[in-house]
Amino acid sequence: MDNITVDRFRELVPKFSDPTKYPDEDIQTAIDLAVLNFNSCVWGDKLQAGQALWVAHWLMFYGTSTIPAMTRPSFATSKKVGDTAITYSDAVAGEMLKNPYMWTPYGQQYWFMLQTLPTTGLMIV
Repeated sequence: MDNITVDRFRELVPKFSDPTKYPDEDIQTAIDLAVLNFNSCVWGDKLQAGQALWVAHWLMFYGTSTIPAMTRPSFATSKKVGDTAITYSDAVAGEMLKNPYMWTPYGQQYWFMLQTLPTTGLMIV
């Protein structure tokens, strides 16, 4: 299967179909980076879908020439209303925030898809 193109990316992820907000050059830059991270033998028929999710995540994460990059999400660990204060620990969410793919919906979908790919052992000769 061939690597994704700008037009195919816009078909697979309609949110990015407006070339005014998401210029072709910015999408192509993300595609060029994505291609370096994908092996078609491993991804098989999921190649373009995986690349589309990676590119969409990258565009949301780093922004484009017309849209600023996102800020790192965070969770509040305490809240005070009047005389009442609550403090809590959200260790699971904290661990998730360490993985940048968890910061966008596209990254989350990419990460899930990545977990479904076949893996093999490494043989050093």
